[in-house]
Amino acid sequence: MLHESPRAVIAYSDVQRQAGLLDKYREEKVDGIILSPINAHEIVEAIDRCTEERIPVVTVNSDIKGSRRFCFIGQDGYKAGKVAARFMGEFLNGKGRTVVITSDGDEHQSFPFGTREGGFRTVITEAYPQIQMLPSVTTKEDPVIMRREMQRILQEEKDIDGILVTCGCVRAAGEELKASGRRGVRLICYEDYPEILELMREDVVTMTLGSGLKDQGKRSIEVLLDKLIYDKNPYRKHLYSEIHVMVKESL
Repeated sequence: MLHESPRAVIAYSDVQRQAGLLDKYREEKVDGIILSPINAHEIVEAIDRCTEERIPVVTVNSDIKGSRRFCFIGQDGYKAGKVAARFMGEFLNGKGRTVVITSDGDEHQSFPFGTREGGFRTVITEAYPQIQMLPSVTTKEDPVIMRREMQRILQEEKDIDGILVTCGCVRAAGEELKASGRRGVRLICYEDYPEILELMREDVVTMTLGSGLKDQGKRSIEVLLDKLIYDKNPYRKHLYSEIHVMVKESL
């Protein structure tokens, strides 16, 4: 009989605690682990220690490079960035100025955030050469930093036309944009959290790209159970979720 261990929720930057929990569950000889990993080499090593002891680790929503995790279930960040760029380019009629707001911009940044930005920059550069891309802005997914940086952008960049937020704290970004009165700025973000949908209803968020978080959770359990009960491997190591394009009219 399979038993579910308690969930562990930690800050995305607490590398040592996540690595410690992985080692703890490995020592307890759990049957499998579902993990949204911090992108750090300590986590890679902890995942590999689990794999060496035949404990499958399924990464969900966020992947991690270089590990021997069992499989990844979540959004194709690079593709999602390309989709965002295509819509931004059309929203701006192929010209204007944009900025990408992300998390850390370093090795601890959640994996999808960097790949989303990479896909976005690729399409904008290749398909919309008249759109100028400003240097990326990092926020560490801290709402205080997000508010400060949004205020700075809106004050210093009087002709900013588009903003892509690849990470969290969209509520803080949207509230600052709303307070500025800059109605013409296109704000694109990710996921369908209630606060994002509310900002969309208020015409602050122009579009969001959902990744089907509930489906990811369901699928990760199914994949893990298939392995544990039937010794069945997924047909590929990356099981990408659908990209759900959402605008106000789709709510």
